[in-house]
Amino acid sequence: MKRTVFLSLLSFFSMFVYAQTALEDVPVECIKPNFRAGQTIAFNYSSENSIRSTNGKEINYDVYGVLGSVTGRMSLQDIRKFLGSVVTDGNFTLNVKEATPYAYVMDLKIGEVRGYKVDEQKEMNELLDSMAEFFRSAHITLTFAPDMSHWVFTDSDELPSLFYDFNKQIGTTLLGTESEFGDKETFMKKAREDNNGNNMLRGFFAVFCPGIFRFPAFYNNGFQRGHIEIGAPLSGKSKKERYVVQDTSVDSLGCIVQKIKFCYYLDQFDEWGKISDRLEKDPNFDMDKYMQKQEAVTKVSKDVYPVCVDISRNVDADGWINSYDCTITVNKNNTVATFTERLRRN
Repeated sequence: MKRTVFLSLLSFFSMFVYAQTALEDVPVECIKPNFRAGQTIAFNYSSENSIRSTNGKEINYDVYGVLGSVTGRMSLQDIRKFLGSVVTDGNFTLNVKEATPYAYVMDLKIGEVRGYKVDEQKEMNELLDSMAEFFRSAHITLTFAPDMSHWVFTDSDELPSLFYDFNKQIGTTLLGTESEFGDKETFMKKAREDNNGNNMLRGFFAVFCPGIFRFPAFYNNGFQRGHIEIGAPLSGKSKKERYVVQDTSVDSLGCIVQKIKFCYYLDQFDEWGKISDRLEKDPNFDMDKYMQKQEAVTKVSKDVYPVCVDISRNVDADGWINSYDCTITVNKNNTVATFTERLRRN
């Protein structure tokens, strides 16, 4: 299933690239940040998910699981599941310390955060409260690329060092055994250890300030002015159907308003489990031939789910985010499951 989800997201992002190059006579443009040292911008992040029956019959909770598999890759949920929760509403502020052609350096201050607690888990909630207070009180400085496409902690030692002291102080075993994290040097190495672009510190940080992780998603996608439509609304005839609609306008000041809809089918068939079973029974099983056969199947079976992603971006003239909304909807039989993230400039 992991491979299926990964391929679906490759398809998701490749379709944006396809949409942005579909009209060769319309140039692809990028958001161009033009921030100034001394600027202070406050943001609010919120998220919500829901599931409902469309006809009053029993809800099919498998749809909720499919929704989770999509948002898992997009929202660092794999890391957050370790804690069982994530902030659903929170505020943070960015203060621009340095603005050069090579980078933006900003202080980040986390404000009030809500919604991260786990039902009926008193000890875990006490720990989460302590961690929330740690990140709220910590001095956090981030360095962004000039196009805001990615960021890093400016001081790669300071925050892990403080985080180690914090964990020793509260005596948590959440991060592993005493032998694994007994000394600061070992802890800091583990905290910075890269895992597909993430590490342990970023994982915990994502729980309490998920909004900052939306910045790369916001700035990484270019745009084409006007209306673009590719494909047709999903008909259920083939799981290879894709549908993209993009509308973008730029006013005289350079403010950008964009709406994107992308619909596709996500195949949740556990093909790797099937291959594993075949290999156990037949060591000479031709996996390549089997995969080619599977790729040729277009039927929208019971394991295939329609997914729609709706994105709205509003950008100020100087490149600051005014608003960002991303809603993911999975609809199967009589059940609709939805996950929405919002980022708002206060």
